[in-house]
Amino acid sequence: AVVSTQSTGAQAVSEGEKTPGSIATYIWKTHCHQSGEIVEYILVECEKGKVIVGSTAQYVLCMCARETVESGILTTKFAALRDFLKPALESLLPKKKDEKS
Repeated sequence: AVVSTQSTGAQAVSEGEKTPGSIATYIWKTHCHQSGEIVEYILVECEKGKVIVGSTAQYVLCMCARETVESGILTTKFAALRDFLKPALESLLPKKKDEKS
């Protein structure tokens, strides 16, 4: 699952926005699988904007911003959003057999 946000605020992922989310998920999963490295996030600076991808609670989180947004601001907002969403996303995961409700 991908949670997609714009720097102006969270939005639902529409049909036209699924492609960037799919690409971000593919990049994240490929990097983690092939490198075996544990990274907090991947920041990609593109010609027309920036994308930061990371994971929380087994979900991939993708945040997009204009190219004018400072990378430090983007990573700080990403970390805050990830920490904020983590409890809610963890509640969506199936409970382990040894966990009690």
